[in-house]
Amino acid sequence: MAVIRDGKNECSKEKMIGVLERILAGRYFERLTILNAYKAQVPSQYRMSYQAWNRISVVLDGCSLLECGEGDHIATRKFPARTVQVMKPFALVEPCWGTGPGRAAFGIVCRTEYLRLMYTDNMPDNHPVMAPDCYYHIYDTVRNSTVEAIDVLCSLEDGPEAESLVAPLMTAICTMVLNDLKASQVEEYGRAFDLWGRLLEFTAELPPERCTRHALAKHFNVTETYVSQLFTQYSGMPFSKYIRKKAVEKAAMLLETTDMPVKEIAENCGFCSASHFIRVFRSVYQFTPVAWRRTKR
Repeated sequence: MAVIRDGKNECSKEKMIGVLERILAGRYFERLTILNAYKAQVPSQYRMSYQAWNRISVVLDGCSLLECGEGDHIATRKFPARTVQVMKPFALVEPCWGTGPGRAAFGIVCRTEYLRLMYTDNMPDNHPVMAPDCYYHIYDTVRNSTVEAIDVLCSLEDGPEAESLVAPLMTAICTMVLNDLKASQVEEYGRAFDLWGRLLEFTAELPPERCTRHALAKHFNVTETYVSQLFTQYSGMPFSKYIRKKAVEKAAMLLETTDMPVKEIAENCGFCSASHFIRVFRSVYQFTPVAWRRTKR
């Protein structure tokens, strides 16, 4: 299974297993921080983007320094070792550029298509914390119970109940993820399925205006025709339809969870105009964006 480190692919299944075993052997779930959805416009000086899925991180060593946006406020926050960070959908989190003591952190992103495991172990001397050092995606063995446990943790609100539940829930989540990881046989799918997973990850991270077949083909050194073949084979739809589907799903989530204006949501999700967005949204959900937001609330 391929992962990414400094732009290069690297096998790290055994490394991820080791990290999870280390976490379960130690006491890393001492405190909890919950970040809720950010509902205002992102200032241009921040390179932050919305992500419509649950995320959990554990600071293992050192101190994690993040730009965090929730509600209508963005601020730099420090998270000491043994902190569990729960980031709800559309909370904004961006690693800060900075130097200092070494840090290590483990993270789980609960995507629709897979679980994304992340590990960062940045060097201590003048090494900026920018992004996870490596990724590993579990496609084939994630059980409903794993996802449900993550959903429960990410549904908690600040308070004594959440503090009392974080350790048992995180222990259960890490145990199930470890078992899922050990049982994964993703390598049996071959190189095509592996590339498909990395294409999904790349499209999720790209700004909408740059998410093209040409960009994907150039990044992974394959042809645009092959990119189209992979999307048709594994998603069951052409590339353009898949990208539009994900854009509309993201827009629906933003309408439900934020107070962003329709025009801003259209821009954030890559639509050329608000009128085009409204037409596409209505064709998928049979509601206008405003009616959808009113209905869901």
